[in-house]
Amino acid sequence: MSFPNVKSFIALGAALGLGLAWGADDSASKSKPCDEACLTTALRDYAQALSDGVESIVRFKAYQGDLDQAAGAAHLARQLLKNVEDKILQEPDFPFFRVLDHRIRDGGDSGDQRYLMAEIRGGETYRLWGSRGRHRRLDFQIYAGEPWSPKGGRVTATVASDDLQVAADGSFEILASAEKPSGYTGNWLHNPKDGSTVIVRQIFSDWNRELPGEVHIDRVGMEGALKPPLDRAEMARRLSEAAAALRTNATVWPSFVDRLYFEGKPLNYISPPRDPSRQGGLSGRWMATGNYVLKKDEALVLKLWPSTPANYISVQLIDVWMQSLEYANRQSMLNLDQAYRSADGAYYFVISREDPGIRNWLDTVGTERGEILIRYDGMQGRQIAPEEYPTLQKVPFAELSKLLPAGTPNISAEERAKALAERRRHLQRRLGV
Repeated sequence: MSFPNVKSFIALGAALGLGLAWGADDSASKSKPCDEACLTTALRDYAQALSDGVESIVRFKAYQGDLDQAAGAAHLARQLLKNVEDKILQEPDFPFFRVLDHRIRDGGDSGDQRYLMAEIRGGETYRLWGSRGRHRRLDFQIYAGEPWSPKGGRVTATVASDDLQVAADGSFEILASAEKPSGYTGNWLHNPKDGSTVIVRQIFSDWNRELPGEVHIDRVGMEGALKPPLDRAEMARRLSEAAAALRTNATVWPSFVDRLYFEGKPLNYISPPRDPSRQGGLSGRWMATGNYVLKKDEALVLKLWPSTPANYISVQLIDVWMQSLEYANRQSMLNLDQAYRSADGAYYFVISREDPGIRNWLDTVGTERGEILIRYDGMQGRQIAPEEYPTLQKVPFAELSKLLPAGTPNISAEERAKALAERRRHLQRRLGV
């Protein structure tokens, strides 16, 4: 497949006077003057923002019990790490992608996905480029603000994996700009005046065979430019923005969990699939969501049908702080490439605190309560038939066999350990660590 090279198209447009000579925005506002006292004040406010985050965390209903309190402290630490990378170290004129990975578990992140994020200037032009890799999906979006936060936001553009134009050698280029140039037929993302973030999702389903390609980003016109030094004024501005974001994000996700997963909802339920794009979810994705509240001697049986238009389906467990449960060294999530399909055509997953000795176990990692996320990707506006909606049923752990189909295979402790070692190996290779 051939498509216009972004650099060549921009150079040609500039030569022909088509108004495509993008570069540094000379009208961009400069930071106000800032002396030593100004920077010190900003530093102290940032430290106070972390202290405020502590007080917010300990007041939440989620902050109760050994594991959930420890997870709350981890949530704040992860928000701090994300905040430093995102608001203090990123530079939209000289962008690099940051990775939301096993360190920064945020917003119901999936262990099947490698998320790349970069801050951008709204209305400016960027070139995304790289190689496709061997993963199941590669999807691109631009956000204006944060759709899941109190301040709100929206998804402004998507290039879905199904629509991505890729060259014969596996390479691709995407132009992100305020307007699509006349005559341009390549991959394009709308970056409006309030555009703020590019997010890339690399999705892996067959962990034994799929590995990432490369994805990079440049602001057009800034390649080869001298990056200015970081002065007091700019650092104070970043610290101020970071402090505000830290105060907000410490509380966004536990509030989100309360509102969407528990308040007014029955315990141990799963919803019909729905389109999550208004809350920042991937366009073309449907999600079913629910919660679990289980004692040690209880289990849930989740029945999931694969006969939908989706080309990727997974189910995972997350904690009350909207963080993924451990997925490299525990089996807290599975996709349909990894799961056993029963003779009736459905997949039966057991959610429990104890290992039931079957392949399709979803490990709660000791937690008594949390959330269930099911992702259906590649829907592209198509529907899921009601008879294919997932179902959830609670049962005493000792009576699991009554709800599982005959012939459900057992798995030994040795086989479980081998499966976990393979999971860990894949994550190490995928993340390059």
